[in-house]
Amino acid sequence: MKALLRFVVACLLAVAMALPGIGGDGGPNGGGTGVWVLPAATFLSAAPATIARDTHMSVSTSEDLRFMASGEVGEVVALFIDEFSGVPMALPVNGREVTVPAAVLGAMAQAVGARADIVIVDPTLRGYVIKVAIAVDHTAVVRVY
Repeated sequence: MKALLRFVVACLLAVAMALPGIGGDGGPNGGGTGVWVLPAATFLSAAPATIARDTHMSVSTSEDLRFMASGEVGEVVALFIDEFSGVPMALPVNGREVTVPAAVLGAMAQAVGARADIVIVDPTLRGYVIKVAIAVDHTAVVRVY
């Protein structure tokens, strides 16, 4: 009887270890999904941040750029603001995932030195300011503040 109980307990532990755990892949690209998982959100104030919390160099401008906001933010809205013209453009949002279309990045890549800000914010003013700059090799440099 004792041996049967140990066998059952061992089988239950083996099954529990084999089940997938709760949690996400995380990391810079969400485990290979192409989504950039952003760091913890900050309170957005009038004083701009001066030190980037995360940076990605040589980001392709021929593919959509997708960001996943952290779980601590609510429903977000996102704006893409060109630094030279100051014209804002709403970005598509699906849950906490924000997409910058490849067409927008491709248009930016036509002008070396083009810069833009992406503002992702929820109703409590928690979110991100992301700066995108086009490098000489027509790739994007993306910094999260």
